[in-house]
Amino acid sequence: MPNPWEFHWYFNQLPHPKVIQSHHTHAILKYCNLSELYYAISEDHYENHRFEFPDWVEYIDLSYNTIYDFYEGSTIDYPLPKNLELLNVAVNKLSRLPERLPSTLNGLMCRGNQIVKLPKMIPKNIENINAGYNCLTEWKPNQVLTSLETLRLHNNRIRFFDWSSIQQDKLQILDISENQLTVVEKLPESLLEFRIRDNRIGNLPELPPQLEILEVSKNLIQSIGSFPSTLQVCLMAHNQLKEIDEESLMRCHNLNDLDYQGNPDLKPSQEFLDFIEERFHDIWVSGARQRALDALQKGEIKSLPPIYDDPQNVHHIDTSLILNVNRLMNENDHCLDPETKEELLEEAEKWNVPQDVRFIIAEEWNMRSLKSAVKISVGDLWKAFWGRIREMKKQERQSLLSILPEEVRQSHNVCYTGRIGRILGILQGFDEKIELNIPLNEQIVARYTACQRRLERKKIPEDSLTYLWELECSFTLELLELGIETDKRKEWLNPIQEQIQDKIENIGENWGSFWEGWDSSVVENFKEKKELFLISYSSYLKN
Repeated sequence: MPNPWEFHWYFNQLPHPKVIQSHHTHAILKYCNLSELYYAISEDHYENHRFEFPDWVEYIDLSYNTIYDFYEGSTIDYPLPKNLELLNVAVNKLSRLPERLPSTLNGLMCRGNQIVKLPKMIPKNIENINAGYNCLTEWKPNQVLTSLETLRLHNNRIRFFDWSSIQQDKLQILDISENQLTVVEKLPESLLEFRIRDNRIGNLPELPPQLEILEVSKNLIQSIGSFPSTLQVCLMAHNQLKEIDEESLMRCHNLNDLDYQGNPDLKPSQEFLDFIEERFHDIWVSGARQRALDALQKGEIKSLPPIYDDPQNVHHIDTSLILNVNRLMNENDHCLDPETKEELLEEAEKWNVPQDVRFIIAEEWNMRSLKSAVKISVGDLWKAFWGRIREMKKQERQSLLSILPEEVRQSHNVCYTGRIGRILGILQGFDEKIELNIPLNEQIVARYTACQRRLERKKIPEDSLTYLWELECSFTLELLELGIETDKRKEWLNPIQEQIQDKIENIGENWGSFWEGWDSSVVENFKEKKELFLISYSSYLKN
């Protein structure tokens, strides 16, 4: 049952505004397939009238419709209630918003539209703005927004950002990822979360002293200065980093997510790699990983923290890894001691191993970890590895050497554990004694995360029905590919299916059939995806 202060509407024909009574401060017209805001006086009168919300309405939710203009081809001059505090028009087809935003407005949700320009006069006291997934080219409000706490402008086309507009002491979250920015100026000291992934940024200013989340991946950054000790998440993959302040990063005692892959010129020190291994090993053994797995399966979270879903970030040597190291090292025929590094590299050159790969092998030769259960250097393992290669037949050896360069490059600048795992991983499939066992739950989680990332690249909003439907279809196929039994498959799919059912039920019992009244293009889109899924499913069963 709706709360007494909420007015809910479920149909694509709006009623007379008088149905919104004085006690209705919340007007919710979500999933109504509305294209404009108008009503007819009666069924016999086809003349349309502009639907206006009463001034006492404080919250309007028009999300998940197909609104392209508020009334008769115009949105700019549409009057909003004088006491409006929150306007939600997310996931529509709007290109503009009403220009006269009430001064009482403290929240604006307009993501997932085609908006090219925000209103000139954004209320000074607004607290939250989410305008992600639009067509904005600039952020240039006419005044400093003194009360702004959250600003999300990700997935636009922004080339100009007025940094002076956010210089106040309340802004905590700033997300301007996936735009076309080249410069970042001074950041407010109050900032807790800063995301500017996938832009063209070359340099970063001094980071705020209380920053907890930093996401700057996929830029052109060459160096990052001091990191605040409060940092918990640091994502800086795929830049042009040559140096970072390792000392300050090692003082981040709450760090639980770190990604610096894709920076070939970055040369982490041995001390820093030891810190990474110890830090994330502690996270692993603390039991947080298992709790995250449990929460994922129950549907309490949508995905595992990245530290758990990327094998290069899991800094932990399990019993399987130790067992395989011992198997390889205990094969006397593989031991080449006292063969020198130089002799091995000369032979690698004869076998056409690229120069950069030989350099990486030489660089990591003496690397070892005092904290690891494996008490050998990386060079010791390479010697045993090379002994195994010598025993192979020519065709088998050529196959292994063809995958060796890329595997070695990917292991560059990871910790001792990551490198040991990579070396053994290269041999798996060529040496029957090397068996790296990945727990089934971990394989499932990796497949689930891969499905999510594919949907992210398609830029489908996470809270949409389309996202959940495609996630269910693709994840089902992944589970089938892994050979997961029906009962176990239901356990993993159940949280997604429950979310889908919740979405459908929120449309309201008055809808009747879920598909009735829905936009025809959306229906056809769903039907097409369902048909493709069933074809894929049948094909899998036949094979």
